[in-house]
Amino acid sequence: SAVVINIAERSRRTTLKKGSVSIETIEHCLAAASALGIDNLIVEIDGPEMPAADCSSAEYFKILKRIGLVEQPENRKEFVISEPVSITSGDASIYALPYADDGLNITYDLDYSGHTGIGRQIFSCRVTPEGFEKHLAPARTFLLEAEAKQFQARGIGTHLSPRDILVISSDGPIKNSFRFPNECVRHKIVDLIGDLALVGRAVKGRVVAYKSGHSLN
Repeated sequence: SAVVINIAERSRRTTLKKGSVSIETIEHCLAAASALGIDNLIVEIDGPEMPAADCSSAEYFKILKRIGLVEQPENRKEFVISEPVSITSGDASIYALPYADDGLNITYDLDYSGHTGIGRQIFSCRVTPEGFEKHLAPARTFLLEAEAKQFQARGIGTHLSPRDILVISSDGPIKNSFRFPNECVRHKIVDLIGDLALVGRAVKGRVVAYKSGHSLN
C-alpha cells in the first residue's frame, strides 16, 4: 500500500517496496489522486515503474478525472498539522505548520541561484483540483545538462533525448521550451504533494519547503 512505511530509498524519485516487489516513480500518480481528493484507489501495473508519459502529472490527472469518482459512505480521514515540525538537511529544509484555512497550502522556494538556466523560483498555492489541473499538473521533471550527461554515461536514460525530458543548460531548456516561466518550482510542488500522499490520509495545514527533495519530503 502507498504509505510511508513501504518507502524504499532511491535517488530523485519515490519508490514503494514490499518484499521482493518494488514500484518506482509513484509520486506523479499519487499527486494527481491527492489533488482530486481520492482516498481509495487500486492501481495495477505490469512493470517495475509507473508510466512516465511526459514526466508530468497531467496524464494521470486527466485519466482519473475522466473515469469519475464514487463517494463512499465513510468519513474522510485527515491528518491535521497541529504543531510546527521542521527538518533540515544541509542547506535544504521543510516545515509543516498549522494553518487557519481548510485544506493544504504549499510554498516552495527553489534556489538555483548559481544556475542561470533556472535561477530562484518561489511559488505558493492552495491545493485544489482546479488549481492543480491548471497550474501544477503540466509541470515536468527537469534535469540539469550535467546531470543528464552523468546519467547517460552510466547507461541510464540513453533512449531519451532533450525532446522527451526537460534538460536545462545555462541558457534554458535544450531543444525544448518551458510550459511556465517557473515550471521547475511548480514540478517540485507536484513531487511534494505526491510524497505527502504517503501519510495515508489527507494532510491539512501549511507546508513550506526550501530546496527540498524526495528524501526530505
